[in-house]
Amino acid sequence: MPMADMLVDGAAHNQMLSFTDGNAGYNQIMVAEEDIHKTAFMCPGHIGAFEYTVIPFGFRNAGATYQRAMNSVFHEMIGHSPELYVDDVVIKSPEKGDHVSNLKRAFLIMRQHKSKMNPNECVFGVQA
Repeated sequence: MPMADMLVDGAAHNQMLSFTDGNAGYNQIMVAEEDIHKTAFMCPGHIGAFEYTVIPFGFRNAGATYQRAMNSVFHEMIGHSPELYVDDVVIKSPEKGDHVSNLKRAFLIMRQHKSKMNPNECVFGVQA
């Protein structure tokens, strides 16, 4: 997992920033079919047993798994525009004129991977 101070340093020297936040990010990652039984839990009374088919928030390695997934999704952009920290994606642009194209590229990647962001938690076009 990246260290927060490294992410802040990585965003320095940019003129424009946009911040996105994953919408129920962990729930966007499927549990491997052969591991679903490991997520079983019982509800009291006669409600029964249930198994997760997606990674729930709170599982021990959920954060690291989500970080690996985001690194995989954005692998072609890492080192250029985005800074990734679990479900937060900061799109940075050294030049204001490049920001819209950087956002379009990031959104295209998100769309291709069906990665959903929470519009209430996103902020676009912040001057650094």
